[in-house]
Amino acid sequence: EKALQLLNQMAVKHVLSSDHACSDVISLSTAMSACQKASQWEKALQLFSTMTQLELERNTIAFNTAMSACEKGGMWEDALHLLSVMELSGVQSQVVTFCAAVGACVTVDRSDKVLQLLDVMEQSKVEVDTIIFSAAICSCEKSNGWARLLHLLCPMEYANWKNLSSQPGALIQSSK
Repeated sequence: EKALQLLNQMAVKHVLSSDHACSDVISLSTAMSACQKASQWEKALQLFSTMTQLELERNTIAFNTAMSACEKGGMWEDALHLLSVMELSGVQSQVVTFCAAVGACVTVDRSDKVLQLLDVMEQSKVEVDTIIFSAAICSCEKSNGWARLLHLLCPMEYANWKNLSSQPGALIQSSK
C-alpha cells in the first residue's frame, strides 16, 4: 500500500513520464513487486499496463514481476499471454521468466501447459533448473502424467516410453 502511495505522489509531481523512462520502469517494477508480494496481483498487472500507457519499454524484470503476480493470482492464461507478448516484444526471457509461468500453471493443475513450457524452454535454449523440474514432477504426479514425466527425466526417446506405458510389466522389467 505504501509503495502505491509513493507511486501516486510521483505521478502527481509529474515524475512519472516518458521523459524519465528508465526511472519510471524501475519505479513501476518496484511497485509491482511490492503489490505481488502483498498478494495484490490485480494492482501489479494494472501497473504493468501503466507502462504501456506511458509508452515505456518494458524490460525482463517488469515482465517477470507481472508473471509472478499472475502466479500469485492463479492467472495461468495471463502468465502465458505475457510470455508471448514478451517474446513478440523481443525481450529476453530467463529461467525466472519460465519459473513464474510454470508456477502459474502448477497452481491451477495445468500439467499440459507445464510440459509445453518445458518444450518451449528447450527450443529457446533456456536451461531448466531444479525448481522448474520439481514443479513439473509435482504437476505430472497430480495428473498421472508419469509417462511424459519419465521422458523428461530420462534420455530415452519419448516413443520408447509411449510403447512401455501401454505395458506396465515391460516398464518394470526395463528398470531391472
